[in-house]
Amino acid sequence: QGHAAAVKKLSWHEYEPHTRNDVYHNAALSLAFAIKSQLFQTVTSEGKMEEKRKRALSDFLNLLEWASPRSWKLRTGFVKELQWKIMDSPELVKGRGDVEAMIGADIDRHRLSGTEGLWGFVDDAGGGGRAGWKGKVVFGRKREELAMEDKHWTKTCTHSVPAKGFTCGLWNLFHILTIGSSKPEYEMYGFHRGYFVSSHHVAETIRNFVAYFLSCDVCRTNFLDMYDDCGH
Repeated sequence: QGHAAAVKKLSWHEYEPHTRNDVYHNAALSLAFAIKSQLFQTVTSEGKMEEKRKRALSDFLNLLEWASPRSWKLRTGFVKELQWKIMDSPELVKGRGDVEAMIGADIDRHRLSGTEGLWGFVDDAGGGGRAGWKGKVVFGRKREELAMEDKHWTKTCTHSVPAKGFTCGLWNLFHILTIGSSKPEYEMYGFHRGYFVSSHHVAETIRNFVAYFLSCDVCRTNFLDMYDDCGH
């Protein structure tokens, strides 16, 4: 069964190539979905976000800030805004609607910039960031069409099953961060920014994010059981 699934996946990717920008787009969507769906999943008696959940998110956003590529505009847009509001002005984030508004505004800014790439793209050199609006059309594609794609995982992530997009994109995000955190130049940047940059802290940060923001119960339980039993 596992072999058949692997063959099917290989066949799919031969016909639907997975680009670098696809990886980052899918990761951005999964980050946004995890936060908007889980940040207020449980709240205090005053209706505010729980302190442990808030800390887990803050640590994860800090990790994103230093361990992801400088060219990833998600860092300087949605992530930076959420960092500021969560830590310095939590009264501005009172519920899911406020988070959705931040995500929607960032996607709108991205689309109005006239870029061809989907929201969350990273690679300017690959053409994902080309700007070329002519009226309501960019490189022969309608703005509305691209705006719709901004909000959906690519087929290489969903395999035409939309529910699969979230976990696929989330694992893309974790790969981005674990690889980025191992790069000396990223680690030095994080250190000078005052962040904890040890591999243990990176692992704990991802583990705690999964504990509070992975909405798939089975996936979350399996991940935490394996992590907590691995002898790290």
